[in-house]
Amino acid sequence: PSFGQIPPPLPVAAAPGPQTKTPGHTKPPPPDAPDDAVLFAWAFPLAGARGTDLVPQTVEERAVVNGSFVFFNAFSEVLRVCAVSLSSGGAGADTSSLLSFSGPIKLSSPALTAGPRLRETLLERGLCNPATLPAMRDRGVDEVWWLGPGQPIAGEDGRAWPGGCFVYLYPEKHARLDCIFTCDG
Repeated sequence: PSFGQIPPPLPVAAAPGPQTKTPGHTKPPPPDAPDDAVLFAWAFPLAGARGTDLVPQTVEERAVVNGSFVFFNAFSEVLRVCAVSLSSGGAGADTSSLLSFSGPIKLSSPALTAGPRLRETLLERGLCNPATLPAMRDRGVDEVWWLGPGQPIAGEDGRAWPGGCFVYLYPEKHARLDCIFTCDG
């Protein structure tokens, strides 16, 4: 398995965010995307973060423990790292840069045309990372993967996740619980 990896970057126009792409229009960048960003990717937490009790205090620690979205310029140079924070913002907090998710959608759901094959494909290709967040591990999640907006894979055309999604896989004996959470923006 891969630990702390960054999947191939995607165009910023496909990045999750509150705007929607309409024919003939370029989707504005997501919250916190630098003006000169042309690519973005999800950076998985580092393997060493799993099983630690580290409570991240800095942006760098949040990126290591929780993962982050990384924005790149046309030369693939890192422009900004937007680390995941586990806070919902709280009453009165500025939530303009928060992403929201819908789900869970089970891989066995009729909303997916080849959901069970998705699990097999991710595992066969080594496209999974160990669940690092205690809340996920406490619920039995074993592996996690990010699929970019509309990314086709394993017989799925990506229409079920136009803003991207996180795939959560459980141990084989609990594979019926495998699911995705789609990014709403």
